[in-house]
Amino acid sequence: MFNNGMQREAYVEASHAVRSYFKGTSGMNELTSDEIIKNIRGSKDEGYVRDVSECFMLCDLVKFAKYEPNAEDFNRVVEYAKRVIV
Repeated sequence: MFNNGMQREAYVEASHAVRSYFKGTSGMNELTSDEIIKNIRGSKDEGYVRDVSECFMLCDLVKFAKYEPNAEDFNRVVEYAKRVIV
């Protein structure tokens, strides 16, 4: 998707995948990025929380702040998402 000219959509889908994971495993439905992070802080190790936070931060920048998507950041998002979900 990212390489097919749909960069913004790829970030949205990555964020959706992580949110869906939390919805399915923890029942966290319709929460903001910050609310999800607050909910997992204390129950997960700091590296895990950092991965979730970085993933959401980059995705939210693209979705809401007109941040220009780029391949390097998207690859980081994919790696964060993999570590969170797996």
